[in-house]
Amino acid sequence: MNKIKLPTESRLFDKPRFKLVGIVSGVVGIGFLFWILLSPKVPEGMAWIPPGEFSMGDDSDREKYADALPVHKVRLQGFYIDKTEVTNCSRSGSIFSTHARSCGLL
Repeated sequence: MNKIKLPTESRLFDKPRFKLVGIVSGVVGIGFLFWILLSPKVPEGMAWIPPGEFSMGDDSDREKYADALPVHKVRLQGFYIDKTEVTNCSRSGSIFSTHARSCGLL
């Protein structure tokens, strides 16, 4: 009966290309794990807005939107924002009495 010989050593993963892919995958995986474990908890009543990029400006009416030219990309870092709207008048009653008076709170 003929036995099938399996290779005991593979030369496929000895190539630099495969080693680099393995190292990069490992670093990305470990980085993602640390990001999950070490990311701060979202404070109560707030929402986390992740970092991202968007186009800002308007080319539709050059005279009307002259200050919005040219359309350009803006990249923001992640930030927290309140889930509910907070107005200056609602907060100013306990902080600045002059603002409270102007809002009719005093």
